[in-house]
Amino acid sequence: MTNIPIKKNPRVKDLLAIMETHQLSNMGDMLDILDQVSAVEAQLKQAVGELSALRKELQESKRPLTQKALIAAQAQVLDLRNRVHKLKQAVTDGCKRAISAFGQKGLSALENVSRFFKVRPLLEGIRGQTEKCLASLEKLEACAKMENKVQKPSLRETLKQNAEKSKAMFDKAQPGTKPQEPSL
Repeated sequence: MTNIPIKKNPRVKDLLAIMETHQLSNMGDMLDILDQVSAVEAQLKQAVGELSALRKELQESKRPLTQKALIAAQAQVLDLRNRVHKLKQAVTDGCKRAISAFGQKGLSALENVSRFFKVRPLLEGIRGQTEKCLASLEKLEACAKMENKVQKPSLRETLKQNAEKSKAMFDKAQPGTKPQEPSL
């Protein structure tokens, strides 16, 4: 179920329908979370597409350094993809818990709907992984320049935007707390 966009997930749709039906004031917060996850999803999709194009351009390269950089960048993007899938799963599971609590306790259970979403560590992980992706892409960019194939891959900028979005998402989900520095 993590392959479908977060806003089309049945559990998410069900929770939004409950919140809309009862005109809950915190529905805007829920929509903000979903918008941020959707933005990360879109950026990841763009990054995967751009990495694929870059891989095609550099596949003819016989330089070991280029091949190592390409493999490292692919691994970093795949790890980022896995982390985004975990984030989406956490949101989906949070919706399931919120719906269950609503069924048991009524509207009062949805007053602080964000407590159902355990996303802080996932957001920190996405932020840290984005930084690792940027480092790998810088190496790949240097290799590509040496081969005169690519001047400046836009994937690097995409991941910088992703880092900014995940930081903003972290700040919104956990106001007033300082994110932990990613450990290497």
